[in-house]
Amino acid sequence: HGYIRWVAGDWVPPAVRALLPVKNDRPFIFVPVGYLDREKTSYLQNILTAIGLSVPNLIVTTAETHGSAEDQKAMYGVHNLGEHAVASEWTEDQTREVIEAKLGRLLESTMESSVEVGAWVMPDCPRRRNGAIKMICDALPSNSAGDSIALGVIGLDAADEEDGLTQNIKNSMKPIGSPLTNVSKIHYDTTANDSAPSPHLTHLLIFESPAEGKRFREEMLALVPDIMLAFGNITRDAMTNLFETATEGSPIVMIKHTGKNVDALCRMFRHVKEHTHSSSSSKLTASSTPTPPNASDNTQHHSSSKKLKIPPMKSEEDELIRFFINTWPSNFSFESLVLADPIVITGPALQKRLLAAITATFDLKSGSPDSRIAKKKVLDYAWSFCDVAKKHSKSKKWNTESLHIQLIICTLLSIVASVVYDQVYAGTKPHGYFQLCVYISTILLPLYITSLKQESDKGIDFLRWSAFKNAATRIESEIYLFRTQVGPYRVNEKTESAMQKPLEHFAKRVRHVWMGVKQHLHEDGIDIPDDFWDCTMQNASAPDKKGNKAKGAKHTDNEGYHALPDEHTKLLDFPNEPMDDSDSSDDEENPKIKLYTDDKYSPMSAEEYIETRMKSQMQKLIAKASKMDSRSDVLSGTIKRITIFSGAAAALHLQWSVPIVLGVTAALGTGQEFRKYPRRIELANQLVVQLNELKLWWMGLSMYQKQLPHNKDHLIMTAEKMIVHEMMYSFDTPNSEDDKDE
Repeated sequence: HGYIRWVAGDWVPPAVRALLPVKNDRPFIFVPVGYLDREKTSYLQNILTAIGLSVPNLIVTTAETHGSAEDQKAMYGVHNLGEHAVASEWTEDQTREVIEAKLGRLLESTMESSVEVGAWVMPDCPRRRNGAIKMICDALPSNSAGDSIALGVIGLDAADEEDGLTQNIKNSMKPIGSPLTNVSKIHYDTTANDSAPSPHLTHLLIFESPAEGKRFREEMLALVPDIMLAFGNITRDAMTNLFETATEGSPIVMIKHTGKNVDALCRMFRHVKEHTHSSSSSKLTASSTPTPPNASDNTQHHSSSKKLKIPPMKSEEDELIRFFINTWPSNFSFESLVLADPIVITGPALQKRLLAAITATFDLKSGSPDSRIAKKKVLDYAWSFCDVAKKHSKSKKWNTESLHIQLIICTLLSIVASVVYDQVYAGTKPHGYFQLCVYISTILLPLYITSLKQESDKGIDFLRWSAFKNAATRIESEIYLFRTQVGPYRVNEKTESAMQKPLEHFAKRVRHVWMGVKQHLHEDGIDIPDDFWDCTMQNASAPDKKGNKAKGAKHTDNEGYHALPDEHTKLLDFPNEPMDDSDSSDDEENPKIKLYTDDKYSPMSAEEYIETRMKSQMQKLIAKASKMDSRSDVLSGTIKRITIFSGAAAALHLQWSVPIVLGVTAALGTGQEFRKYPRRIELANQLVVQLNELKLWWMGLSMYQKQLPHNKDHLIMTAEKMIVHEMMYSFDTPNSEDDKDE
C-alpha cells in the first residue's frame, strides 16, 4: 500500500497550481501478479478491507472519453440545430452554454441521488486523459465528501513502465501494516491528457497485471448493480463497450449533443427502436403460437439467441455502427436504455427514467422465453394448490362450526326437555307418544352430547381447518415473494442458471407446505386427482363462460400450451417492448404511466405489491374487524340482557325458567369464546397498524433508496411475515422451526 501525492511542477501555470486540492494525497493498494489466483474465494473482500471500503449498493461507471473537460465542452452542440424543437433559433454558442449548464445539473442530480444510497463512481478508464472523470467527480455532493467514493482500478501496462509510473509506485509502497516512509509524486496538471491516475479519484487499486485489474472490475460489476453514464467525446473502444453493456442489459444513460460518437450511438438506438416498433405486431402474432413443448431444446435456444435483422441506416458511413446493427441481438430490451436531451429533460425527469431502467434491469428479471414458460407453469401449480387448500379449509371450517353448533343446540334441548318434563309431567311414568318422546330425549340427548363433547375435545376438524388455512396462506405468501423476487427469489446474475435457482427454491417451498397437509387429505379420504399434474398454463388463464378464470381444469399439456390467451403472450414474447417512436419521447418529463392489472403471474414491483397485496389485505382486515366487532357487541349485549332476565325470573318466583335462561347464556358465551372475537379483532387491528407503519416507512425512502434490494426485501418479506403470523396466531398455532429460521 502507499500514497500518491500530486505536486505542482514549475512549468505548471499559476492558475492551474491554485487548483491543487488541499488533500492531495490518495491512498492506493498495490495487488501483485497472481494474488487473485492464490486467494480465489476471498481476494475481493481482502482487497476492499485493505483499502478501507465495503461492497457498495450501486456502482456508477462512466464511458471512456478523450481530452480534458474543457476540450470536450468545445464539442457540445446540436446536429441540425434548426430542426431542434427548442434550440432552433439559438446560436451555436448559446446552445453550447445551455448544454454545459444543463449537463452539470443532470450530473449533480444523478450523483446526489446515487451517493444517497451508497453508490461508488468507478470509471471505465481512471486515467488523467479521461476528462469525464473530472466532470463526474465535480458533480459529487460537496457536503458528503466523506461518503463520496470514486474508485480507480488501474492495471499497469507497458506504457506505464515506459513513463516511469510503475517504478514510481513500487519505490514508495510498503507491505500492508507497515508504516509509510515515502509517497509517489505525480505532477498535477489539469491540462495533461496522459495515462497517469486521475487526481479526482478518492481511492486507487493498482494491479500489477492489467488482466487481473480487468478481472477484479468485472467481478465487482457482476456482484453489484451498475449504471453507465455516457457523455462527452467518448472513444471508439468506449462505443464497443457501450454496445456490449447495452446488449447485456445493464442500464445506460446517454446524454445527447455532448459528443460526435454519443450522437451516433443515439441515432443508432433510435433507428433500431423504430424498426422494432414496426415489426412488433408480427412478432406478437408469432409468439401467440409458440413452438410445441416437444420441440428440441436446440431450436428453442436458437430462437432466443439469434440475431435480429435490422435494415442499415441511410447515409451512415461509420463501420462500427454498421457492425453493431448487423449483430443486433433479438432479445435486446430498450427498457434499460435512457436517451436524454439535456436541453429538454430536467433532473427529476431523468431520475424517474433512470429508476425505471434500474427496476427493469435489476429489480424484476423475466429471463428467456423458456424461463418465463417454466415460471408460468409452476405458478399455475401453486395457485391450484392454494385453491385446493382454501376449498378444504372452508370444508373443515364448516365441519368445526357444525360440531360446535350441534353441541350447543343439543345441550339447550337437553336442558329444556328436562325442565319441561319435570314441570309438565311431574315425574310420572311416560304414557302417550309426545311424553314418551320427551322422556327418551332426556336420556339420549346427554349421551349424544357426551359423544359430541369427546369429538370436540379431540379437535380433529379444527386441527385440519387450521392446517389447510395455514397452507393456503403460506402458499399465497410464497407466490407473492416469488413474483416480487425478494429474498431467496432474487436473481443476482444475468444467466439462465441463475434464473433457475429461484424456480427450484419456490417449487421446494410449495412442496414442503403441501406435504404438511397431505396426511389430512388421506385421513379424510380426499386426495389430489391423478391427472392434476397434467394441468398447464390454461389452468388459471382460460376464462369460463362468465368471464372468470378457472383453475384446476383437466386438459393436456399441448392444449394448455396452444390455448394461451392473448393477455399472456407477453410472458412468452421476447422482451422487446417497443417505445414511443416520436423523437420527443426520449425526453418527456412525465412519461406515460401504464395502469397495472394483476394477472396473478407477472413479476411485481414494490409499488405494485403495495397496491395489490398490502392495500387489499388492509381493506379485508378493516372490514373483518368491523364485522367481528359488531357481532361481539351483539353477543355481549345479549348475554347481559339475558342475565338480567334470569334475575328477574328468580324474583318473580319463576325458578323453573332459570336453568333454561342460564343455558342460553352459557351457549352464547361458549359461542363468543369459540370465535375468539376479542383476540381476532386485536390481531387484525395490530396487523393493520403494522402494515400502515411499513408503508409509511417505504414512502419516506427516496427514489433511489427504494431500488436497493435490502429495502425492498424488508418491505415485502416483513409484510408477508406479518400476514402469515396474524393467521397463525388467530388459530393459536405456534411457529414452526422453518418460520423461526426464516
